[in-house]
Amino acid sequence: MKLKTLPGLALVLLLATCISTYAANRNFISSIKVNGFDDEKQYLRLVKLDTSNAAKIVEELDIGKVTSVELETENGYLVYSVELVKENDNNEIEVLIDPVKGDILLIDEEPSCNKVSAKH
Repeated sequence: MKLKTLPGLALVLLLATCISTYAANRNFISSIKVNGFDDEKQYLRLVKLDTSNAAKIVEELDIGKVTSVELETENGYLVYSVELVKENDNNEIEVLIDPVKGDILLIDEEPSCNKVSAKH
C-alpha cells in the first residue's frame, strides 16, 4: 500500500463509521405509517399540521434558524423534517415532527464528520 493512500483510506473509514452511527440513532414511531409501495400523497388527508405549524414548534426550541420544512417519509413514517442551522457554530440540525400530534420525534445534529474534507 502506498503511503499517499493512507489519508484517503482513513477518510473513508471515518465517513463509514459516521454514517453507520448516524443511521442507527434514527429510531422513532410517528402517527402515520406509510406502506413502501403506496403513493405518499394518499396519506396527506391524515396530516393535521401544516409546514408553518411544524416550523413554529421547532422555533420554540430556540436552538437555531429554520432553513426548510418538508413533509417526507423517514423509516416508513410520514414526518415533517425541519432543517435548521445553529447560529453559534453553523452546525446543521434536523428535527422530525409528528404531522398529526406535533410531537418532536427526533432532534439530530448532523455529525461533524459530514463536513470532513479531503486535503491533497
